[in-house]
Amino acid sequence: FVFFFLMIRRPPRSTHCISSAASDVYKRQDKEMSYDKLLELEASYVKAFKHTKTLHNSFLSRNKRINSSLQKYQQHLKGIINNTRNLENMYKKALLEVTYSSSLPP
Repeated sequence: FVFFFLMIRRPPRSTHCISSAASDVYKRQDKEMSYDKLLELEASYVKAFKHTKTLHNSFLSRNKRINSSLQKYQQHLKGIINNTRNLENMYKKALLEVTYSSSLPP
């Protein structure tokens, strides 16, 4: 009967691991490494922020170039449209002249 009480183990402390002593060691290591991890995360954040800022500036620069190119292209298209309208009007006038001159008696 005494042997039965000696076999009872206490439950592990807030861990799913079998050995609570080992889990306590891991918990201490996590606390000791947390400052180093925080510094690493901060460095990663700063690096990512700088990269994002560089990409943003690059995007803005490309956007300005694209807008400038689009404006030039629009002006070019307006010129083509005006030239086409002028040619169309000239063609209509020439066609009217030919039609009018062919309807006159010889």
